Amino acid sequence: MLISFCLIFFLLTLFLSLGFFFQRYLINTKLSDHFSFFETIFFGIFLLTILTLLTNFFLNLHNKFFLIFLFFLFSFTLLKFRKLIKNNIKKILLIALIFSPLSTYISFGYDSGLYHIPYQAFIQSEKISFGLANLHMRYGLTTSYSYIAALLWYNNFFNLVSSFSTILFSLFFIFVYERIKTKNVIDNIFAISALITFPLWYRYAELSIALVDTYYSIFCYFTVYYGVKIILSENNYEKKINNKIFLFLIFLSFTISTKPTASLLILFLLFVLIIKYKLFLKDVLNIIKINIISLLFFLTWIIRNFIISSCFFYPIKLSCLNFSWQTNSIEDITVSIKIWNSFIFNSFLKFVVSYELLIIVLVVIFLILLINSKRILNFLLLNRKLAFLTLTLIFVISTMYIEPLKLVSYLIQSKQNILLKTIYIKEVIFIFLFYTLAIFFVSLTFTKNITLNKFFNIRFSNFSPFLFFFINFLIWILYSPHPRLGQNLFLLTIPVIVILLIDLKKVTIYDFSKYFNILIIIILFKISIIQNFSQINSSSIIFVKKFTPEVALQKRNFYGYFPQNSENFCWTKKNCHPYSDVHIYKEILNYKFFKEIKN
Repeated sequence: MLISFCLIFFLLTLFLSLGFFFQRYLINTKLSDHFSFFETIFFGIFLLTILTLLTNFFLNLHNKFFLIFLFFLFSFTLLKFRKLIKNNIKKILLIALIFSPLSTYISFGYDSGLYHIPYQAFIQSEKISFGLANLHMRYGLTTSYSYIAALLWYNNFFNLVSSFSTILFSLFFIFVYERIKTKNVIDNIFAISALITFPLWYRYAELSIALVDTYYSIFCYFTVYYGVKIILSENNYEKKINNKIFLFLIFLSFTISTKPTASLLILFLLFVLIIKYKLFLKDVLNIIKINIISLLFFLTWIIRNFIISSCFFYPIKLSCLNFSWQTNSIEDITVSIKIWNSFIFNSFLKFVVSYELLIIVLVVIFLILLINSKRILNFLLLNRKLAFLTLTLIFVISTMYIEPLKLVSYLIQSKQNILLKTIYIKEVIFIFLFYTLAIFFVSLTFTKNITLNKFFNIRFSNFSPFLFFFINFLIWILYSPHPRLGQNLFLLTIPVIVILLIDLKKVTIYDFSKYFNILIIIILFKISIIQNFSQINSSSIIFVKKFTPEVALQKRNFYGYFPQNSENFCWTKKNCHPYSDVHIYKEILNYKFFKEIKN
């Protein structure tokens, strides 16, 4: 754990220094120069991501010239901003201390060995290649996470990658802590809602090395938050608006690079532009002017997608162009996704039919609560302290005893319908109870009697976050209803409902920040210490090495090697791919062009 502490401290210091560099030299002068600790850390991660992504267009990421450049850049930023870093040193030390146990024992996810780490192994030794998705159809699904991760491991040493993964996860808690302190209504709604629903949404995609579901969900949540801040802002002071739109677009562009489904956020961007800017050409041009770097990153990312798969948004077939390196597996992966999801959806439908009485009862209870919501909420407000302590106790108990759903994927894959139905029963009841309590929990933070928005008086600005959420929900439930793939929706449920239903102009925030700080500590103590307590021993206090299994290889007739294991895991082996044979059909300026050979 001591080594994990040092590695997290090291990476946080680097990201913070790069973040200050980003603010000082790369942000338009029209923007406010005041950004939070959370935003500065993110700027550092974003800057390193775009540097590695652009570099891979021309060089491999373990190229000595690029690594020397990064060394001098880090050295410059550390010296240049040493005073600012010194001012934040206590925060860095505290984060490193809290999260070092989690970083020590975080494990590899299933897809890590299947395609995430093999892709990183490829870009370590090769610059970008045309048709790389022909090597492995899932290479088209790889994310911006892989570009920083590829820098951080060498010779099967993954401790730095583990620390990086932990830092990405820690951003959620840093964000929540900062937003609770503001006492702003929207800030508090988003922060408190995400925090108190943590025991629920965290269960569906447990934190692991190389897997991006949790990171995508968190960054999607950040993006929607900044978008809501714009559309509900009544302050038209140019500098503040520019600041908000910059943060929204930089988080949006980064989130899109974490998962293909994040492209739906473009719809939310359209809502923001319509509501706040009426799509006036002058305003749009000004937005582009102050957000060049976000636009550059987005364009670079979709060009990268096109090069490796001939699709701008892989595996959406509509976004694909018929070039010579187009992957033949695009239809295969689409079909497999449909089969996989149809099984899950059909299983869920069977459950709904089998337990329709249970569903009806829960719906009736929900409607009763909704009809009497104003009366219930006002009663709770009059007995605020007692209600808050009761709900806090429920929250603490759930946080301590609820474990991640580690077996969901296995049960679905093995088609154990009886067990799957058992999970559905528990989950439907649990989700209903938890979100009902969560709505009341959030309501207790308001100081005045709650005034509900009348249906016909709801403005589109209040309705648009819910509309975006609802469209996402429909797409998820119809096409990919796996809990892991809907984790971002569980994060956003409460904020979009509260913003829709409650008149935010007529409420202010009651200062419960001390209580919520305690809840943050409880959560972190649970996931970082208690969850890993059984693994802690005298030998692990100093160092626990992160390494991947060894893989035996078989030479292919054409390009690369075949993994000799049943899981088709290549792990860190270069030029290893498990499926169809491929060949390099041409090479231009050392850029390789891959094409699948149909057997």
